[in-house]
Amino acid sequence: MTPRQLIGTLRRRWYVLAIAALCTAVGIGAVHKRSLVYQGCSALFVTAPQTHQAPNVYTNQQDSLDVTTGVVTRAVMSSAVQAQLRSEGFTATYDAEQTNTGSNENPAYGQPTLQICASSKNPAMAVRTTQAATGQFRTILHDRQLAQHVAPRGMISVTVVASPYPQPVLGRPSQALIGVALLGLVGGLALTLWSDPLLKRWQRRKAASRPTGRALVPHP
Repeated sequence: MTPRQLIGTLRRRWYVLAIAALCTAVGIGAVHKRSLVYQGCSALFVTAPQTHQAPNVYTNQQDSLDVTTGVVTRAVMSSAVQAQLRSEGFTATYDAEQTNTGSNENPAYGQPTLQICASSKNPAMAVRTTQAATGQFRTILHDRQLAQHVAPRGMISVTVVASPYPQPVLGRPSQALIGVALLGLVGGLALTLWSDPLLKRWQRRKAASRPTGRALVPHP
């Protein structure tokens, strides 16, 4: 198809483009008015107590420390803790996961690190819930060590290596608006070019079905 033929088709089927433009405008309006979901994440590092044999707590990593991190992480995700946070006003949905140091095919959890993320339409609530879940992790870890009569000097501690900051998880609004506009443009052109031969055939069939003249009346 030559550019002249393309322009002629678009002029001939302007109403198809108009319908596509109307649908695109509705889509842009819906995207513009949508409520974004924000996510705030914090990264935690579970550290062993400092000793004379291991003065650098970040290099004192043992298998038991990794296991402890996983156990407390699952406790933070328990229904009881989630219900407690909701009752305290932290209503965002959150997720606590021990960091995977391997791959998706071969996961490994060889470091005492975890990530806690909360999602909400309210960015402040996402951050507050993340902070509250982080506090629960600290509390559960501390209480379980107290139950085992661990001395304060020998207690495992938690270091926050990344603080939560609300980020839109559905992409930036400008990117979504551009995507809808491009989709409407491409879709409108494709629909116009696809419908043109179909409408031509329909018009020819309609014209062929019309009577060409009056029927001849026989003379008596």
